[in-house]
Amino acid sequence: MYVPYNEPFGLILLEAALYAKPTIGSNMGGIRENIVDGKTGLLVSPDPQAIGEAMAFFCRYPEKRREMGKNAFNHVKKEFNNRNMVCRLGQRLLEMCV
Repeated sequence: MYVPYNEPFGLILLEAALYAKPTIGSNMGGIRENIVDGKTGLLVSPDPQAIGEAMAFFCRYPEKRREMGKNAFNHVKKEFNNRNMVCRLGQRLLEMCV
């Protein structure tokens, strides 16, 4: 669970995904880039009620939790590998030059 109010990226979510753990994250900032809502984890508003409901969901549906964990692992390996990250950085740098 990672629900800060202002986070530009959320590296901890990617680290959890490498261990096939689905995550609960606040639906704001860079966290939205790291969680595919309903597939690799859950995006929620950063209030206690929403966080509690997301936690209860994972407790009630362990098979869904495991499925999302596997999806999270595959997502981070595909989207956040070294090659993709270098290409994304290069693209952003080129955009700044034009």
